Amino acid sequence: MRAAGLPARVVTGYLGGEINPIGNYLVVRQSEAHAWAEVWLPGQGWRRVDPTAAVSPARIEIGLAAAVTAGEPVPLGLRMDTAWIKNLRYTIDAAANGWNQWVLGYTPARQAQLLSKAGIKEVNWHKLVLLLMVFAGVATGLLAPSLLRDIHFRRAAAAPRLYRRFVRKTARVGLRPRSGEWPLDFAQRVIAANGAWRIPVQTITEHYVNISYGKEENEQRLRALAQAVNRFSP
Repeated sequence: MRAAGLPARVVTGYLGGEINPIGNYLVVRQSEAHAWAEVWLPGQGWRRVDPTAAVSPARIEIGLAAAVTAGEPVPLGLRMDTAWIKNLRYTIDAAANGWNQWVLGYTPARQAQLLSKAGIKEVNWHKLVLLLMVFAGVATGLLAPSLLRDIHFRRAAAAPRLYRRFVRKTARVGLRPRSGEWPLDFAQRVIAANGAWRIPVQTITEHYVNISYGKEENEQRLRALAQAVNRFSP
């Protein structure tokens, strides 16, 4: 074009791309980099003159991966056209894009935009502190039942370990729980074998039964069970 007397320039950019249906945005890869020419036409300005459409119309119509021959170097992910691979690629890309947008790119402007959707038009530190307190309260309310259950499970799991330690001690003198024997019944047999063990055995059994089957379990009772088992020496 320059040789013909027309102003011309080379423009670099990208040709192609695909919509990520998970994130609803356009994905443009480096493999789709492209260059074309533009010429200046009087009365029209800069007009694109791209010979790609003439040399390889398929690249424009069906994309790079389908247009090039099998031996050409194209990213492996573009060659694989199965649905599950595409969905996996879309999911990974959407996750990376979300990280870039909401973590790496979480600017004050984006913060203000997010808060405005929640009805907070003017943002200052007083409102941010109040909002943080509200979120903390809601989160605590939602997590409290789960935390209480975890504490209960830990205590309930500790009690059988302590009771098994007690049983190992009674086994040294030939006393072991029978199959399906209730702890209170086993305690009576141990006491019957030696009346001097009445108080420690009753104490251990009472704490264990209340923690494992009753509604009175607490940290203090668990510590009392551990102390009673440690002191018991048949």
